[in-house]
Amino acid sequence: MSYWMEMSCGKAASALFVNCIVAKLWISMYRGSMMFMSKADGKKTLESKDFRMTHMAQLNNSEYSGPLIAVLLYLHSQGVEADMACVLVVMGSIIHMWGLVILGPLGGPGLGGWTAVMGALPRYAGMFLLAIALQKCTAKDIGQFSAANIARYDRVGVPGA
Repeated sequence: MSYWMEMSCGKAASALFVNCIVAKLWISMYRGSMMFMSKADGKKTLESKDFRMTHMAQLNNSEYSGPLIAVLLYLHSQGVEADMACVLVVMGSIIHMWGLVILGPLGGPGLGGWTAVMGALPRYAGMFLLAIALQKCTAKDIGQFSAANIARYDRVGVPGA
């Protein structure tokens, strides 16, 4: 099997974190270069399609990376293997971010066009699979709250008291 098909939750969290850092550096380079421009050129840069695509993609990447990294690290700490989910969320995030930056929207629906869709679909599928893995992982914890345990907690007030 290849490296990508054996991706653990820990590797996926690391890959998403690195992608997030690189995306933040990329948008910072745009903003940094504007310090050396005239106000008119800076405004022109802010209104350019390239900047808007990069800014939109980086914001979207930041929006998804935090919760995904948190879930992936939790699953990793529990020893859960969710290889396909990890591959899908990492590849979807990379395709969405860098597809928009490099290729632009490529027509299609909305501002991001087909490029955004090509990245969003695998990321959503991976998130769905992560939700299933998370539910299976936490179901064993939820199962301990049977009716008998709940009645005992109500009677005692605090577990272990």
